[in-house]
Amino acid sequence: PSSRRPDYPLQRGALTADVVIVGGGLTACATAYAMAADGVKVVLIEAERIGRGETAASSGLVLQDPGVDFCDVEALYGLREARRIFQSVHRAALDFGATLRRLRIECGLDARELARVALAPEDEKRLRREWQGRKGAGLEAVFLRARQARARLQIERGGALQTRGHARLDPYRACLGLARAAAARDA
Repeated sequence: PSSRRPDYPLQRGALTADVVIVGGGLTACATAYAMAADGVKVVLIEAERIGRGETAASSGLVLQDPGVDFCDVEALYGLREARRIFQSVHRAALDFGATLRRLRIECGLDARELARVALAPEDEKRLRREWQGRKGAGLEAVFLRARQARARLQIERGGALQTRGHARLDPYRACLGLARAAAARDA
């Protein structure tokens, strides 16, 4: 309801800041909070309402991997760098969740396992190679053969690559909570 939506003052006149963030989505509010918490004088400017654009329409998934195949990243950058990239994204997802919990932002944050399901035999081979690449790099993932995937995921397709450490949240509420936390730090 309108009565529960935050209302921030319109900016009039000159303003001085170390950093100006244009846009008031989840990423912008998280950045504003992080900078303000670190002592940076930050201003966030949003033309409409905080969190009402792409954030409100997003799925609310917080993924623990960068959304590309490990094998592709390894082919481009090598094993060591690919592992570092995947571990960095994993840590960032965990840190984001920890920040939301520490700030007591009620946004329905809960852990999720995700599975990429093979739709065709060649997809299953690709997922198996991806699993072997991740396993060889010391990254956590489970390959489920078609029978295991049917039993565990209740799907009628081929195998699947299952990963943990993901999360789901209400992105609008997370955005509003981070905006409040940033404002409390003088952003």
